[in-house]
Amino acid sequence: MERIRITIHPTPSNNQGLLLVSDAMQQVIDYFKLLGEAARSIASPHESFEWRLEKASTNTPFSVWAVAEGRDPNVNVSPQVQRVKAEFSSGIRKLIDHKEIAWWMGSDAINLARSVFVRTQNGIGSTEIEIAANDTLTIDRAQADAGISAIAGISAISVDTDLAERIAFGEIEGLMVAAGRYRNRPAIQIRAEMYGYVWCQLSTTVIDKFGSEHTMRDIWEGKT
Repeated sequence: MERIRITIHPTPSNNQGLLLVSDAMQQVIDYFKLLGEAARSIASPHESFEWRLEKASTNTPFSVWAVAEGRDPNVNVSPQVQRVKAEFSSGIRKLIDHKEIAWWMGSDAINLARSVFVRTQNGIGSTEIEIAANDTLTIDRAQADAGISAIAGISAISVDTDLAERIAFGEIEGLMVAAGRYRNRPAIQIRAEMYGYVWCQLSTTVIDKFGSEHTMRDIWEGKT
């Protein structure tokens, strides 16, 4: 089974080197919400999973171990969990190091990233996230500062605004397998060879132009 460990360290100046309960708990919650944002953009519905608490430390630094459990017990979700963890780690590093938004990051994910960075500037010294045996993501004050700076620049562009039909935050080719709503906006789900299952939000212009051109039978028969 796939696992992840998150360890929260206090700042050296904190009283007796102890974490605030609210800081430690909320930091862990927000990181798992970020993992959830990545999972929703990658995993197909039948490969969906949730994180179960395996154990937690009782001392500072505060550590949480979680194990991924598929919602369908008959489906092996390990490959999807590995990919979600890798995309999450890559996305956070890309935001900090290159001031770039990962393809799975929408406004909700960016706001969550901002929250964990702000706490690392105020009360939390650093966070270690063990993605795999040879991959640990560490975020300290310097990286939090870089992340806040990156988000400040990105905030000048609304990632939820309608885009012209040939403008995108990265283009994708694939087969449309579902139509519905994603983050309460009209969207289609595409199965791409490289990225797996991806939800793509649609602009009003695209909906008006193509909304009446296909039927559910087209999706079922793979004609989209």
